[in-house]
Amino acid sequence: VKQADVTLAVTESEKEYFQTLTKHPVVVIENGVSLDEFSYKPRQKKAEKIILFVGNFDYFPNASAVKFFYDEVFSKITDQSVIFSIIGKKAGSLGLDTDKRVRTTEFIKDIRQAYYEADVFVSPIQIGGGTNFKILEAMATGLPIVTFSDRVKDIGAKNMQDVLTADNAQSFYEQVSLLLDDEALGKKLSENARKIIEEKFSWVIIGSHLSATWKNIYEKT
Repeated sequence: VKQADVTLAVTESEKEYFQTLTKHPVVVIENGVSLDEFSYKPRQKKAEKIILFVGNFDYFPNASAVKFFYDEVFSKITDQSVIFSIIGKKAGSLGLDTDKRVRTTEFIKDIRQAYYEADVFVSPIQIGGGTNFKILEAMATGLPIVTFSDRVKDIGAKNMQDVLTADNAQSFYEQVSLLLDDEALGKKLSENARKIIEEKFSWVIIGSHLSATWKNIYEKT
């Protein structure tokens, strides 16, 4: 970082850190999502409601997050029509298959289908930084999200407007329960979240920003 003429960061938080290491410019180039591939679809009413988490469970923060959510949140949800769907590598190794309301899938050909079928996306990750691609994909497809507040700080998503945020197990449970019961709230969140993706996180916008950064570097050499 100290030797670079320009450093690229993924989030504003990372930019702040890198800026303490160098006097040269630090530019934020966000992670993004394809608006065409991850198109918006409203939720459809059905007999069961699905809470979705997607990740690679070789990665400790994901495995820890799922176990936290199951033990501290999902186990308190008594409605038998509510399903916890866990998708990703080594999902079966989490040891949650004994619960008939938990479905684990290690591979899915098209992850978009899982987003469209789910009713709530949860991101109870407590460790790590950067921008979670899965949150961006869920926002793009119109799947309402419940997450810890620091997971969406750099995205700019606001609680009760674009997503629902929590700061501990109890508030996470309350926010998930609220979203499962309030269809109008879910619709509002999904529409607003999609607008954020369209305005800030499409590859077209991010590509233009990156191109301008390269051009600026070139013109200074």
